[in-house]
Amino acid sequence: MAGRHGWDEAGLQTLVSPSIGTSIGILIQELTQPGDGVILQPPVFTDFKALVASSGRTVARNALLFESDRYRIDFDGLAATASDPRNRVLILCSPHNPVGRVWTYDELATVATICAENDVFVVADEIHADIMMPGHQFVPFARAATHGPIKTFGLAGVCETLLITSDEGVAGAFQSRSSQLHLTRNNVFGLAAFEAAHQQGGEWFDQFVLLLAENSSHASRTAPGACESGGNPGDLPCVAGPEGPRAGCARGGEVVGIRGGDGGQPRPLVRSRRCRVRPCDDRCASIHHRTGD
Repeated sequence: MAGRHGWDEAGLQTLVSPSIGTSIGILIQELTQPGDGVILQPPVFTDFKALVASSGRTVARNALLFESDRYRIDFDGLAATASDPRNRVLILCSPHNPVGRVWTYDELATVATICAENDVFVVADEIHADIMMPGHQFVPFARAATHGPIKTFGLAGVCETLLITSDEGVAGAFQSRSSQLHLTRNNVFGLAAFEAAHQQGGEWFDQFVLLLAENSSHASRTAPGACESGGNPGDLPCVAGPEGPRAGCARGGEVVGIRGGDGGQPRPLVRSRRCRVRPCDDRCASIHHRTGD
């Protein structure tokens, strides 16, 4: 984190957890009471809603706004929702899954100010932090954030994840509940994979990000349904839906995945008429089958 994102680790505590969902589930239990509200910013990773509901809490919606082919946070809506004393926690997805936004420092500072003024605790899911397209910078949100190698190195199901927090009270409560549930007995194989990935995988990962950027640029220029004007490097193409090629969300359109082929040349990977695409200017567009509401 310090090397890639300039994160000053002074004053931070790092705790191990089996998964992102485990971390968020425990924090919901420890920071709220049954019936309290947890703020989500849909469209967002579907598991968040289930974690809130299974804890006996209520989802408070602060939906993202989609304006000029770009998602942004509805800060006025967030301020109104956070002002309700029943809403105690915000789960911030940063970078956002699935819309692909990489929140800027100013955007995160505004979130922090609104939540601090209303005594709303921010839990940041930053599991995609490392996967930044060239030219974009991830900004950490260190009140309580979840991290790990499962997305960076494709180790989901193998490695544990991390909870990083500057709040001693939260760290103590999290550790106590984790120990009570025997969630701190780490898998030895997983620990070895975690250590190897972070200590030896940096060069591989840098090449991986470059390949992603090349494939995305290739798709923006050549995939069926791409706009005649081409696309910005890193954007997925406009998609030909029932109403013809258009930007934004295309329902029923054809999406072509790309991978590196022989000799390093990209080639088609998969076609699907069930996917939806929302390209965005943060070079982190997402193909997905389903998002939460």
